[in-house]
Amino acid sequence: MSEWEVVTGDCHDVLRDMEAESVDLFCTSPPYAQGKEYELGLDWHGLRDLMADVAHASYAVAKPSGFFFANFGETTKYDPLTMTALYSDVFTAAGWLSHSRRIWAKSFAQCRLTGAMQTHTIGAAEWEHLWTFRKPPNSNEAMRDKTLSLRGIWTTREPNGVSRDAHPAVFPAELPEKAIRIWTDIGDLVCDPFCGSGSTGVAARRMGRRFLGIELNEGYADMARTRIGQAQPPLFADEPAPDESHPPLTLAL
Repeated sequence: MSEWEVVTGDCHDVLRDMEAESVDLFCTSPPYAQGKEYELGLDWHGLRDLMADVAHASYAVAKPSGFFFANFGETTKYDPLTMTALYSDVFTAAGWLSHSRRIWAKSFAQCRLTGAMQTHTIGAAEWEHLWTFRKPPNSNEAMRDKTLSLRGIWTTREPNGVSRDAHPAVFPAELPEKAIRIWTDIGDLVCDPFCGSGSTGVAARRMGRRFLGIELNEGYADMARTRIGQAQPPLFADEPAPDESHPPLTLAL
Protein backbone atom coordinates (compact mmCIF):
# COMPACT_ATOMS: atom_id res chain seq x y z
CA MET A 1 0.00 0.00 0.00
CA SER A 2 0.98 3.65 -0.34
CA GLU A 3 1.66 5.99 2.57
CA TRP A 4 -2.06 5.95 3.36
CA GLU A 5 -5.24 4.48 1.92
CA VAL A 6 -8.96 4.45 2.67
CA VAL A 7 -10.75 1.35 1.40
CA THR A 8 -14.51 1.36 0.87
CA GLY A 9 -15.92 -1.93 2.06
CA ASP A 10 -17.03 -4.12 4.93
CA CYS A 11 -14.30 -4.32 7.56
CA HIS A 12 -14.96 -8.06 8.00
CA ASP A 13 -13.99 -8.75 4.38
CA VAL A 14 -11.11 -6.28 4.20
CA LEU A 15 -9.48 -7.46 7.41
CA ARG A 16 -9.64 -11.09 6.30
CA ASP A 17 -7.86 -10.20 3.06
CA MET A 18 -5.03 -8.30 4.77
CA GLU A 19 -1.55 -9.65 5.34
CA ALA A 20 -1.21 -11.53 8.61
CA GLU A 21 0.73 -9.82 11.43
CA SER A 22 1.12 -6.55 9.52
CA VAL A 23 -0.58 -3.91 11.71
CA ASP A 24 1.15 -2.24 14.64
CA LEU A 25 -1.91 -0.48 16.06
CA PHE A 26 -5.66 -0.65 15.52
CA CYS A 27 -7.16 2.66 16.59
CA THR A 28 -10.89 3.23 16.22
CA SER A 29 -14.22 4.43 17.55
CA PRO A 30 -16.73 1.71 16.62
CA PRO A 31 -20.53 2.16 16.35
CA TYR A 32 -22.33 2.66 19.66
CA ALA A 33 -25.70 1.06 18.70
CA GLN A 34 -27.52 4.23 19.72
CA GLY A 35 -29.75 4.58 16.67
CA LYS A 36 -27.68 6.93 14.53
CA GLU A 37 -28.37 6.88 10.79
CA TYR A 38 -25.53 4.49 10.00
CA GLU A 39 -26.52 2.23 12.94
CA LEU A 40 -30.18 1.64 12.08
CA GLY A 41 -31.20 -1.89 13.02
CA LEU A 42 -28.09 -2.43 15.15
CA ASP A 43 -28.80 -3.33 18.79
CA TRP A 44 -26.51 -4.52 21.61
CA HIS A 45 -26.51 -8.12 20.39
CA GLY A 46 -25.83 -7.07 16.82
CA LEU A 47 -22.98 -4.85 17.96
CA ARG A 48 -21.58 -7.71 20.01
CA ASP A 49 -21.55 -9.97 16.95
CA LEU A 50 -19.94 -7.21 14.88
CA MET A 51 -17.19 -6.50 17.42
CA ALA A 52 -16.56 -10.21 18.04
CA ASP A 53 -15.90 -10.61 14.31
CA VAL A 54 -13.62 -7.55 14.27
CA ALA A 55 -11.75 -8.69 17.37
CA HIS A 56 -10.98 -12.08 15.80
CA ALA A 57 -10.10 -10.72 12.36
CA SER A 58 -7.87 -7.95 13.73
CA TYR A 59 -6.08 -10.39 16.03
CA ALA A 60 -4.83 -12.31 13.00
CA VAL A 61 -3.68 -9.11 11.28
CA ALA A 62 -2.01 -7.52 14.32
CA LYS A 63 1.70 -7.96 14.85
CA PRO A 64 2.78 -9.94 17.91
CA SER A 65 2.62 -7.54 20.88
CA GLY A 66 0.53 -5.17 18.71
CA PHE A 67 -2.31 -3.11 20.15
CA PHE A 68 -6.02 -2.43 19.64
CA PHE A 69 -7.24 0.95 20.98
CA ALA A 70 -11.01 1.50 21.11
CA ASN A 71 -13.05 4.54 22.11
CA PHE A 72 -16.64 3.77 23.13
CA GLY A 73 -19.40 5.22 25.27
CA GLU A 74 -21.58 3.60 27.91
CA THR A 75 -25.37 3.61 27.89
CA THR A 76 -28.32 2.55 30.01
CA LYS A 77 -30.35 1.85 26.89
CA TYR A 78 -29.70 -1.90 27.06
CA ASP A 79 -29.52 -2.24 30.86
CA PRO A 80 -28.47 -4.65 32.34
CA LEU A 81 -26.35 -5.31 29.26
CA THR A 82 -23.38 -2.95 29.18
CA MET A 83 -20.82 -1.84 26.63
CA THR A 84 -17.99 -2.55 29.05
CA ALA A 85 -19.06 -6.19 29.30
CA LEU A 86 -19.40 -6.38 25.53
CA TYR A 87 -15.85 -5.18 24.85
CA SER A 88 -14.27 -7.16 27.66
CA ASP A 89 -15.94 -10.38 26.53
CA VAL A 90 -15.36 -10.23 22.78
CA PHE A 91 -11.72 -9.12 22.87
CA THR A 92 -10.56 -11.56 25.52
CA ALA A 93 -12.45 -14.36 23.74
CA ALA A 94 -10.51 -13.52 20.57
CA GLY A 95 -7.18 -13.84 22.39
CA TRP A 96 -6.42 -10.17 23.12
CA LEU A 97 -5.04 -9.28 26.55
CA SER A 98 -6.59 -6.42 28.49
CA HIS A 99 -3.78 -3.84 28.59
CA SER A 100 -5.08 -0.51 29.95
CA ARG A 101 -8.26 1.45 30.54
CA ARG A 102 -8.62 5.21 30.43
CA ILE A 103 -11.31 7.86 30.36
CA TRP A 104 -11.77 10.58 27.75
CA ALA A 105 -13.06 13.66 29.59
CA LYS A 106 -14.86 15.79 27.02
CA SER A 107 -15.61 19.48 27.21
CA PHE A 108 -19.06 20.05 28.71
CA ALA A 109 -19.63 22.89 26.24
CA GLN A 110 -19.35 20.38 23.37
CA CYS A 111 -21.92 17.95 24.80
CA ARG A 112 -25.27 18.02 23.06
CA LEU A 113 -28.04 18.32 25.61
CA THR A 114 -31.49 17.24 24.49
CA GLY A 115 -34.65 18.82 25.86
CA ALA A 116 -35.26 15.71 27.97
CA MET A 117 -31.83 15.97 29.58
CA GLN A 118 -32.50 19.56 30.55
CA THR A 119 -35.68 18.63 32.41
CA HIS A 120 -34.48 15.44 34.16
CA THR A 121 -31.58 14.54 36.43
CA ILE A 122 -29.63 12.80 33.67
CA GLY A 123 -25.95 13.66 33.49
CA ALA A 124 -24.44 14.80 30.20
CA ALA A 125 -22.13 12.37 28.39
CA GLU A 126 -18.98 14.21 29.48
CA TRP A 127 -16.76 11.13 29.31
CA GLU A 128 -16.20 7.95 27.32
CA HIS A 129 -14.09 4.82 27.64
CA LEU A 130 -10.64 4.42 26.10
CA TRP A 131 -9.62 0.77 26.28
CA THR A 132 -6.45 -0.80 24.92
CA PHE A 133 -5.90 -4.49 24.26
CA ARG A 134 -2.63 -6.21 23.43
CA LYS A 135 -1.84 -9.26 21.34
CA PRO A 136 0.47 -11.77 23.07
CA PRO A 137 3.29 -12.09 23.82
CA ASN A 138 3.19 -9.44 26.51
CA SER A 139 6.84 -8.50 25.90
CA ASN A 140 8.67 -5.47 27.23
CA GLU A 141 6.90 -2.29 26.18
CA ALA A 142 8.63 0.84 24.90
CA MET A 143 7.98 3.92 27.05
CA ARG A 144 7.68 6.62 24.40
CA ASP A 145 5.92 9.40 26.30
CA LYS A 146 5.74 9.01 30.06
CA THR A 147 3.94 12.33 30.57
CA LEU A 148 1.06 11.07 28.44
CA SER A 149 1.11 7.30 28.95
CA LEU A 150 0.85 7.49 32.75
CA ARG A 151 -2.31 9.58 32.57
CA GLY A 152 -5.56 7.74 33.24
CA ILE A 153 -7.77 10.65 32.14
CA TRP A 154 -7.22 12.14 28.69
CA THR A 155 -8.58 15.47 27.55
CA THR A 156 -8.78 17.08 24.12
CA ARG A 157 -8.67 20.73 23.15
CA GLU A 158 -9.06 20.86 19.38
CA PRO A 159 -12.48 20.98 17.67
CA ASN A 160 -13.69 17.88 15.87
CA GLY A 161 -12.72 19.26 12.46
CA VAL A 162 -15.98 18.11 10.85
CA SER A 163 -19.48 19.36 11.60
CA ARG A 164 -22.01 16.93 13.03
CA ASP A 165 -24.19 17.65 10.04
CA ALA A 166 -21.50 16.09 7.84
CA HIS A 167 -20.89 13.14 10.19
CA PRO A 168 -22.94 12.50 13.35
CA ALA A 169 -20.17 10.91 15.45
CA VAL A 170 -16.86 12.53 14.51
CA PHE A 171 -14.16 12.69 17.17
CA PRO A 172 -11.11 14.97 17.36
CA ALA A 173 -7.88 13.77 15.74
CA GLU A 174 -6.13 14.71 18.96
CA LEU A 175 -7.60 11.60 20.62
CA PRO A 176 -6.15 8.93 18.28
CA GLU A 177 -2.97 11.01 18.13
CA LYS A 178 -2.38 10.25 21.81
CA ALA A 179 -2.73 6.49 21.22
CA ILE A 180 -0.51 6.65 18.14
CA ARG A 181 2.12 8.57 20.11
CA ILE A 182 2.24 5.93 22.86
CA TRP A 183 2.05 2.67 20.92
CA THR A 184 3.76 3.29 17.55
CA ASP A 185 6.92 4.65 15.94
CA ILE A 186 7.50 6.61 12.75
CA GLY A 187 6.63 4.42 9.74
CA ASP A 188 4.44 1.95 11.68
CA LEU A 189 1.08 0.92 10.25
CA VAL A 190 -2.09 2.17 11.94
CA CYS A 191 -5.47 0.74 10.91
CA ASP A 192 -8.97 2.06 11.63
CA PRO A 193 -11.64 -0.53 10.69
CA PHE A 194 -14.41 2.06 11.27
CA CYS A 195 -12.73 4.98 9.55
CA GLY A 196 -15.72 7.36 9.46
CA SER A 197 -14.61 10.91 8.73
CA GLY A 198 -10.93 9.95 8.91
CA SER A 199 -9.77 11.44 12.23
CA THR A 200 -7.42 8.52 12.94
CA GLY A 201 -5.93 8.86 9.46
CA VAL A 202 -5.41 12.59 9.94
CA ALA A 203 -3.55 11.90 13.19
CA ALA A 204 -1.47 9.12 11.66
CA ARG A 205 -0.39 11.24 8.69
CA ARG A 206 0.47 14.21 10.91
CA MET A 207 2.76 11.91 12.88
CA GLY A 208 4.49 10.15 9.99
CA ARG A 209 2.75 6.79 10.37
CA ARG A 210 1.29 4.73 7.54
CA PHE A 211 -2.47 4.38 7.62
CA LEU A 212 -5.19 2.07 6.35
CA GLY A 213 -8.80 3.08 6.88
CA ILE A 214 -11.83 0.89 6.19
CA GLU A 215 -15.23 2.52 5.75
CA LEU A 216 -18.52 1.01 4.59
CA ASN A 217 -20.16 4.32 3.60
CA GLU A 218 -18.77 5.73 0.34
CA GLY A 219 -19.64 9.30 1.29
CA TYR A 220 -17.77 9.08 4.59
CA ALA A 221 -14.86 7.34 2.83
CA ASP A 222 -14.57 10.26 0.40
CA MET A 223 -14.70 12.71 3.30
CA ALA A 224 -11.90 10.79 5.03
CA ARG A 225 -9.75 10.81 1.89
CA THR A 226 -10.14 14.57 1.58
CA ARG A 227 -9.25 15.22 5.21
CA ILE A 228 -6.28 12.85 5.27
CA GLY A 229 -4.99 14.23 1.98
CA GLN A 230 -5.00 17.72 3.47
CA ALA A 231 -3.17 16.67 6.65
CA GLN A 232 0.45 17.77 6.82
CA PRO A 233 3.02 15.03 7.48
CA PRO A 234 6.10 15.92 9.55
CA LEU A 235 8.93 17.62 7.65
CA PHE A 236 11.59 15.48 9.30
CA ALA A 237 11.68 11.87 10.46
CA ASP A 238 11.56 12.88 14.13
CA GLU A 239 8.91 12.42 16.75
CA PRO A 240 6.25 15.15 16.72
CA ALA A 241 6.24 17.82 19.41
CA PRO A 242 5.30 16.54 22.90
CA ASP A 243 1.63 16.36 23.74
CA GLU A 244 0.56 19.66 25.29
CA SER A 245 -2.98 18.87 26.42
CA HIS A 246 -1.60 17.61 29.73
CA PRO A 247 0.91 19.50 31.90
CA PRO A 248 4.10 17.64 32.95
CA LEU A 249 3.58 15.09 35.70
CA THR A 250 4.77 15.75 39.22
CA LEU A 251 4.59 12.53 41.18
CA ALA A 252 5.30 12.02 44.84
CA LEU A 253 7.37 8.87 45.08
